Amino acid sequence: MSPPCSSYYDIDEILAEEELIPVTNKLDFAYLAHLDPEYTHCTATGHKAGKMTTHYLAEGTRFKMPLWSIQKWAEIRYIHLQLPKHYGKRARERLDADPVSVDLRKRNERYYRSGMAIIRLFHSIPIPEKERPSSNLLRLLQEADQLQETLLKSYTGARLRRIFDWTLSSIEDDVSHYTKRLSQMELALFQRGAQASHAYSLWKCYGTRRIHVSETALRMSAMDHQGIRSSGGGGGGSNGGGKSFVTPLEKKMKMGQGAAKVSPEQRKDGVGDSSSMQRANKRLRGFY
Repeated sequence: MSPPCSSYYDIDEILAEEELIPVTNKLDFAYLAHLDPEYTHCTATGHKAGKMTTHYLAEGTRFKMPLWSIQKWAEIRYIHLQLPKHYGKRARERLDADPVSVDLRKRNERYYRSGMAIIRLFHSIPIPEKERPSSNLLRLLQEADQLQETLLKSYTGARLRRIFDWTLSSIEDDVSHYTKRLSQMELALFQRGAQASHAYSLWKCYGTRRIHVSETALRMSAMDHQGIRSSGGGGGGSNGGGKSFVTPLEKKMKMGQGAAKVSPEQRKDGVGDSSSMQRANKRLRGFY
């Protein structure tokens, strides 16, 4: 009964197929009299005899069964199927007239999933090739198409627009009076929309902050400005041989000898000149 895209172990699909479907048996079912809600009362009072006392479910008995348990019976046409009351004609007309005000959670927590499972069940009933389809089967297929149209309109129409309105306008408000009427699929959609709306609000408050320049970018730019980076090739990076370039000042500081002494010739070339590095840093900060 599950759609091809869903998992066999999907808990939502399993719970959706617990929907009780009214059915009527076409044959006598042996040892299934307990399915009749009147069986316990009749056997206790002794008002009925015959097949009921021999645990037979008489032909034409109307009872309810979970959706997952009657698929094979429906395929071999042992039973007549009917729509549950909250999927019937009156319920569909009310949902079409005013979809926003209908409390779907009160009818079925997984209203849309169960409805689609019922539609798949009705369409799984084989139509005889050489026989003319019965009026009951044609009526079931027609009701399945109408139910599918109603579910699609209500889910993607006014109810969807109302969900979007609440997610965008009530981030900090108490909306439990509204969400308690939503089905499981609609509630998941509302939560996703509320999370997206909250993330957008945070981005508006903090998303335009100044982007700081990387220290590595500042250092490399200063070295380019001083002209002390090697442009030579030979394999292994920009300095050849795969070794990283270390300035004399960094080498002195790593060895713990304090500030390096710079000769007049090196000062003339710009090596160790802190003012050039400061000027480069200011230009980069002003650019970013």
